[in-house]
Amino acid sequence: MESEKNARVAKEREILENLAEESRKIEEAILQEQEERLEQQGELVDKLSEELSRQRSRIEQIKADTLGEFQKDKRDMDKEMDNRFEHQDRTIKDISNLISTF
Repeated sequence: MESEKNARVAKEREILENLAEESRKIEEAILQEQEERLEQQGELVDKLSEELSRQRSRIEQIKADTLGEFQKDKRDMDKEMDNRFEHQDRTIKDISNLISTF
């Protein structure tokens, strides 16, 4: 009976040691998975930051190009308006001269 008890205790110790070993393996796997995910997250954050930087740069370029085009259009419209006013002034002056001639 004593030998049965010792055999059971030894078997229980073996089971506990196996459980402890499996627990350690699971813990290591969890830690490794956690490290890999943190590394992946870091890579994703870096890629996202780079992409956002490229997008901001592109947006700024588009903004600058658009503002440049608007400024060019404004200058062109100002020139056109000046030309039209000059033409109207000449026309009025010519009409005035014509009327004063009669």
